[in-house]
Amino acid sequence: MQRRQLGWALAALWLSQMEARAQGLTGGLGLLKGALPNGLSQTDAVAGLRQALTQGAGAAVLRVAKLDGYWADGMIRIPLPKAMAQAQRSLKPLGLSGPLDDVQLKLNRAAEAAAPKARDLFNKSIQSLTIEDVNGVLRGGPTAATDLLRSKTAQPLALAFKPPMIKAMGDTGAIKALDKAISNPSLRSVVGDAPSDTLASFGTERALDGLFHYVALEEMAIRANPVKRTTSLLKKVFGGL
Repeated sequence: MQRRQLGWALAALWLSQMEARAQGLTGGLGLLKGALPNGLSQTDAVAGLRQALTQGAGAAVLRVAKLDGYWADGMIRIPLPKAMAQAQRSLKPLGLSGPLDDVQLKLNRAAEAAAPKARDLFNKSIQSLTIEDVNGVLRGGPTAATDLLRSKTAQPLALAFKPPMIKAMGDTGAIKALDKAISNPSLRSVVGDAPSDTLASFGTERALDGLFHYVALEEMAIRANPVKRTTSLLKKVFGGL
């Protein structure tokens, strides 16, 4: 009888310990999912994330919107679209890639010239960004906010940025350089139909890639370096992470 009672007592103790652990785990998960650091309000958290992205976008635009902002930066230099790039590589050893090299240079110049237009487009996208899981973004990876912005706004940003990119391609001579390059029938057969539209779409996409690259780096810096938290809101939001 005593052994049976002891067994029941041990079983009850074990069950109570398991229940306590489960409650602790549930509470911890709730904290990770819902609780913001240091009693931060959701309003401040969202505003801080938007401010960080706005600061990152501004820094990215300043970095690339100048001579050689794209062209001299190996991380974001814009190549030619696939078919043109293949032709460029094939012709280079023969010393015949000059026309396509010129197209690539002027495409990068167009991206540098169009970049200032991206600032307002980015800011508009950032202000309209909905952040359902604020805590998840705050406590996420070092580029969680940039990744969220990109996932939700990349397509409309590309549509909005393409017209100024096309204009810049005209102003910098990229379209004329392309027309000159494909005046060679053999090269025209390689690049296919509507090469200028292909070049504009491709250039727009890669120009935005470069901007997002530096927005992400700025977010990483704000998270890691107190000096980059240049406002009281950024200090409040990111200082407790």
